[in-house]
Amino acid sequence: MMTTAPAMVWSQQHKKWHCHDNQVIAEVLRSEQFVVPAYDYRPLEAKFSQSFSHTKALIAHLPLALEGRAHGLARRRMQRDLKLRHKAAVAVFEQVLEQHITALPDAAEGFDFKPILLQPILESNWVFAGLNRQHFPGYQDLTQVLDDAQPLKARFARERRLQEFAEKMGGDDAAYRLALLSVGVNALSSTLMHSFIKVLVNESFDQLQQKKYFTNIGLKQIERVCVRDTTIAGRHICEGDRMRLYLEAFDTAKVTDAEKNKSFFLAGTPHACLGMRYSLAAWNSLTTMLSKSFRCITVVGFDFDTSDGIFLSPSFVNVDFKK
Repeated sequence: MMTTAPAMVWSQQHKKWHCHDNQVIAEVLRSEQFVVPAYDYRPLEAKFSQSFSHTKALIAHLPLALEGRAHGLARRRMQRDLKLRHKAAVAVFEQVLEQHITALPDAAEGFDFKPILLQPILESNWVFAGLNRQHFPGYQDLTQVLDDAQPLKARFARERRLQEFAEKMGGDDAAYRLALLSVGVNALSSTLMHSFIKVLVNESFDQLQQKKYFTNIGLKQIERVCVRDTTIAGRHICEGDRMRLYLEAFDTAKVTDAEKNKSFFLAGTPHACLGMRYSLAAWNSLTTMLSKSFRCITVVGFDFDTSDGIFLSPSFVNVDFKK
């Protein structure tokens, strides 16, 4: 006799609830009883006598890490700038993608396609940050400041890099520009690559060309904290309990492609992704250009970065292709 897995289970190892049910996840994300965790670096500063001032400054400008008035202010400011620079960013995405595709040979086997998918995203985010496409190497992992499983060595190294970037930028708004630079890069790149891989592995290149929406989310999990006792999916959740929401549950939800994409971007929740419009524009630019430039693309190998606790970030995406 088959049994249905519970919507939520308590993890004694992690001391938090784990949820793999898309409907329960959606309920939690819309609920006023749950908020984002406090990304507090002060205990680490006290323990190791190490300043994380630049890390904290970055977090203070990331709407997805804030609640209340701070969240509203950061969200409105970022929404304004993303809208203002949307067309320019899409144009750069398309320009860089075309340059990289044009430079490719007519055919190749076992070619790592990851740089072709990633570089246009990185360069278009320079536009969002108003940096005139200056080069800030290694910035795509900055949002891992929100991953509490990151090793200390990586956190210290990221703080030093944030300081270097801030000094290079100059001005009082360096932290905000770093937030614009980093926001959405991991979410978009992992979701775009994950969808690219899944369609080519499970369907075909012809099907990829017809996809108007992402098919898979690249965000592994997010967390919320209960602010007052409540009941979700028949479980009593106590004030202070943390809940880990595994967003891959949205991949298999029995809804339309458009509705699935709304879930990927947390639409209809207080922390809905501000980059949905740009992300879908980038995806459609990609599928259109691939359709025009290639006769065939086949994924022959890929792997994911296991050190990334938040995003499904491919370490490589090997393909065979013919122009």
